[in-house]
Amino acid sequence: MTKRLNGTGEKPDPQYQRDAYDWYREPPACVEALADVIDFSGSLVWDPCAGGGNILDVFKARGHATIASDIVDRSPRHKFFRGNFLQCTKWPMAHDRPLDLITNPPYGYIKGIAETMMRHACNTIPFRYAAFLLPIEFLASSGRSKLFSEFRPSHVVICSQRPSMPPGAMVEAMGADAYRGGMADYVWIVHKPPFKWRTELLWTRPTA
Repeated sequence: MTKRLNGTGEKPDPQYQRDAYDWYREPPACVEALADVIDFSGSLVWDPCAGGGNILDVFKARGHATIASDIVDRSPRHKFFRGNFLQCTKWPMAHDRPLDLITNPPYGYIKGIAETMMRHACNTIPFRYAAFLLPIEFLASSGRSKLFSEFRPSHVVICSQRPSMPPGAMVEAMGADAYRGGMADYVWIVHKPPFKWRTELLWTRPTA
């Protein structure tokens, strides 16, 4: 499945070509809504699938230290290192701040990549919180039961408004229309060690 693209009709606009690495940009309001319901205060925020840095822009504006990485350098406005998250053996650290991993991961260009990334993060990265933005149907697959029984989310945050996620390379050209017409439902799946929480279900506040 590909992420549903911007538009108001039932079918995605044919001009939208799928990015080779599933680079679709989430609207800032979607990130703001997450930050309003989860307390990420005082952290270093790392986005390992940073793209152009949308997620980190929101957190930097809120006073967070930020660091970006990705397999492609798309010139985010943050300290950046190039790397494949699934191959990482080192990660950002700030001794005076907890690490929060917040990302909109690729979903379909490799089968099962989002789940693989979540499992790698929970197994490997010493984070305080890890938040992943995914289509809501990700929760419903029977194949997720093993993942969520091993790494139970602390929160599932439902986006009250459907976010439009156009191809990253097209956002500037689309201008004010870039984030209009969301057609699919998304959730933030939030993990916090020791992964034994009774998952809390939250809804974000609509922005309009």
